Amino acid sequence: MLLDPKTTPVSSHRLVGVSEYGLIESSYPAALAVMKLETHTSTDFFVGFNRANRQNADNRLASNEVTLITAGNNGEGYSESTFIAGLKQGESYAITDFGGSKEELTITVNKIDTLSSPGYADLSIVFGDGSSTPAPTPSCNGKWLKVAVDTDNYPSETSWEVIDKCDNDAVVMSMVEGQYTKAGERYEQDECVADSQYEFIIHDEFGDGVCCSWGSGAYSVEYGNKVVVSGGEFGVYDKFTFGSCINSPSPTTAQPTNKVSFTTQFTDTALPSKLI
Repeated sequence: MLLDPKTTPVSSHRLVGVSEYGLIESSYPAALAVMKLETHTSTDFFVGFNRANRQNADNRLASNEVTLITAGNNGEGYSESTFIAGLKQGESYAITDFGGSKEELTITVNKIDTLSSPGYADLSIVFGDGSSTPAPTPSCNGKWLKVAVDTDNYPSETSWEVIDKCDNDAVVMSMVEGQYTKAGERYEQDECVADSQYEFIIHDEFGDGVCCSWGSGAYSVEYGNKVVVSGGEFGVYDKFTFGSCINSPSPTTAQPTNKVSFTTQFTDTALPSKLI
């Protein structure tokens, strides 16, 4: 899971050890094995529960403690990691000047239970004074168009496009096959567009949609801050038309408007091969 404390300044989480992650479905389906604290720099923080059990029974460092490490390269490739702290129940650790913000981020371990199966650690995270200061929304003299896709187990099969039916089927937004690379993540893309009529088309290369045989994927489209279509179960493609043709100028914004973001879910299970 990826957590941006600057937008979610107060949060609580349950962690389980990697060695027992396969046991969470029946007991704690929302529990995490690893949590990334996004700093918006190349070096991020990672929080986990170093459960001393099964293959990790012989841990020599911070056994049955919540661990905090840093790693470079956004944690997505090879880089040197550094152990920062091991926290027992009731202990806290403050990261000063988190991500260059001049604010502290405090991690507090509220409870550690090693008698349950799986064992777990409950913790809370507070950034600064616990209040968020979201960035102002850019102005738009057209309408905001937002496409959100939750990927299934085979994200590279998914592609989509939005075409303007009032402008010779011009493509105003798109995501080509292969650009989604991580399973179980939410990708969002926003853009200021003219007040017009649009057709949204989503494709799946394998022909099984994004839900529900190979993961619980989904999609949604917002137009003018209103959800106009959502789904996930389809075959090769799904499409939907919304809006209407009117005479309107091309949209302008006060600043760049194309924004893409995603959140990560960690899993330690291998993906099966698809069978035709």
